[in-house]
Amino acid sequence: MTQQMPPQSTGQECKMHKGSMARDLGSFVAGLEYAQLPPEVVEFAKSLILKTVAGVLAGMSCPNTRKLLDDIQARALRGEVSILGTGLRTSAWEGVLLNAFAAHASELEDVAIPDGGCSWDVTVIPLLLTLAEKNSMSGKALIEATVAGLEAHYRTSLPFDVMRLGQSLPTTSGMGCAAAAAKAYGLDAEQTTAAMGFALSGPAITEASLGTDAHFLESALHSLQGMMGADMARMGLTSNPDLASYKDMLSKGISLDDAMANLGTHWFFREMWVKKYPNSISIHRQLDALFEIIAAERLASDDIETVEIIAGAEDAGCDNPNPVSAGEKQFSFQHALGLAILNGELSVSDFLDGEVDEPRLLEARGKVRVTIEAVGKSSEPVRYMSRPTTVIVRTKNGETFTKERMAVIGSVDEPMTRAQFNAVFEQFAKHHLAPENIRAFQDTIWALEEVADMSVALGALAPGAQ
Repeated sequence: MTQQMPPQSTGQECKMHKGSMARDLGSFVAGLEYAQLPPEVVEFAKSLILKTVAGVLAGMSCPNTRKLLDDIQARALRGEVSILGTGLRTSAWEGVLLNAFAAHASELEDVAIPDGGCSWDVTVIPLLLTLAEKNSMSGKALIEATVAGLEAHYRTSLPFDVMRLGQSLPTTSGMGCAAAAAKAYGLDAEQTTAAMGFALSGPAITEASLGTDAHFLESALHSLQGMMGADMARMGLTSNPDLASYKDMLSKGISLDDAMANLGTHWFFREMWVKKYPNSISIHRQLDALFEIIAAERLASDDIETVEIIAGAEDAGCDNPNPVSAGEKQFSFQHALGLAILNGELSVSDFLDGEVDEPRLLEARGKVRVTIEAVGKSSEPVRYMSRPTTVIVRTKNGETFTKERMAVIGSVDEPMTRAQFNAVFEQFAKHHLAPENIRAFQDTIWALEEVADMSVALGALAPGAQ
């Protein structure tokens, strides 16, 4: 993938004084206005909002989310906010937690994977959707807070080297959520910095939790911690926002100064890879390549003899030929590409626990071969998807088709169009919204700067809404 990375650190001592990165970010977030945003930044923010709503709606039907929803309903908490897409209401903190959990449970989060700590949209946007409904935010205000939160999230995650600790996102990952909530509340620079300080220490996204519901909880807690941090900053409570406190986790190649390079002129969050399929991002390049071959050569399922994937050792965790649990299916090349061969698309229900895999799917899985290429002798962990991947399709009549990919469709090098985002939204919202409501919500998001009250727009996601 092509990443517009900051200049690499020379190893010299960081020039930033204690807490200055957070203070600079606090000033940036508090002062950011819609008029400062380039059109392509506004467009991408709208696209991610639309896509995240699709993830929330799809995630609300997942069994793990339903269990949490039943528990929250049973407690009959004060109805301050909506649980999106359900028509139900609960307290603000529980609403943020559940909306964020659902957004990630669908496995439709969009991810940026630079040389430092990763970042994503699945924490910031569900938090802001909840606050937008609660506080009747305007569409412009939602765009401002989305851009501010995602940019702060990327930059506060970037300077950390956490793969060696068995993590993909650092313990500071809630700081972007806190910045977003502070922007939504209209806090000043000092309060915004304090809000981020309350999220300095939170749950990391750990490798150990991948493939389990704990993975979704870890990210949802970032959203909740961000909202709580902004609430506590409004109360005047104190925090420590100094990212340099975690000096042992900081990257040797990217300093705090590097992470703040070109703030306000270069928008790092635009490097997000958009997920179009409800499974691990590590499988999306292979799916894109396979779908491209199938479309170009007009192949049917029965035409395909085998599909070979050549992937790097960093993606070996997805070589899982006989997945059983939901987590195993979400991290299985064989399951995902077998579904692509058989059905031509992937749905959230294809990756649930307890679903009986039909014989034709098992046959399609059996067509998928995985070749893992070894890495060099370096003891350092290799970044996910840091090398090209190749898909080779062999047909029953002896033809061979090959496609290599470095990035996904939906990356900064190959951005998706509005039509493509609309298609993804329709695919995952069609089981929750009537066709006319799907089109109306899409139109609302693309004209978001004209929306006076987001509570009306988000209320249209409830069952039976007109």
